[in-house]
Amino acid sequence: MALPALHQAPRAYARAAGLLYLVVIVTGLFSQMFVQEALIAPGDAAQTLRNIAARSDLWALGSAAAVILAVVATLQLWIEYLLIRPVSRQGALLFLLVNIVSIAVESVSKVFLYVVGLAAEGRGLIASLAPGGAETIAATAFAVHHAAFHLALIFFGIACLVLGELIARSGFLPALIGRMMQLAGVAYLIACVAVMFFRPVAEVITPAILIVPFVAECTLCLWLLIRGVDPGRWHARLADQRRT
Repeated sequence: MALPALHQAPRAYARAAGLLYLVVIVTGLFSQMFVQEALIAPGDAAQTLRNIAARSDLWALGSAAAVILAVVATLQLWIEYLLIRPVSRQGALLFLLVNIVSIAVESVSKVFLYVVGLAAEGRGLIASLAPGGAETIAATAFAVHHAAFHLALIFFGIACLVLGELIARSGFLPALIGRMMQLAGVAYLIACVAVMFFRPVAEVITPAILIVPFVAECTLCLWLLIRGVDPGRWHARLADQRRT
């Protein structure tokens, strides 16, 4: 069965975006909170490797979830771009480009988690290293992953600012959700810049500040999934854009 064109079923596309968003949220929470928080011992690479070796199945699931997240987020981004384009083609394009950078950087960051898995298993060249070599590689891989992950969130924070403005101006999605997404963007920017460059500040404001983007993203996700967009107003926006 062929997928209907966007202009024929904008609400169906919005709900598809909401469903994909839900998958992104669930897989992200599983990989970050359930797996990494359970197995990573902060500041102790040796203990972390022992934890991962003991639960290699869980670490593999977490790594797979991270890959699934990147793939699903790309599909979600494409649908969101199509839905929001009638508000402003230039704004939607900016949202698309910044988000592409975010997903690309985050995808690369997951390679370093794969390296950690190799170190825990002692596979490949890592098996021939001197004692302590695997711990050094794991610690370095974690540090690079940490930096790349927060860099990706900086770009995502900018994307949230742009998307929030487009939603607020759209008329076919609640303006309140748009402003919430902008607050989420600000929270991401503050938190990630602090983590990367101002550690004492980060220790004070995180993880509490991340409640803001969590609530905003869940709200947008559920609205898209349950309500979708207002088809009449979406078509009106599309008609206005075609006239101009």
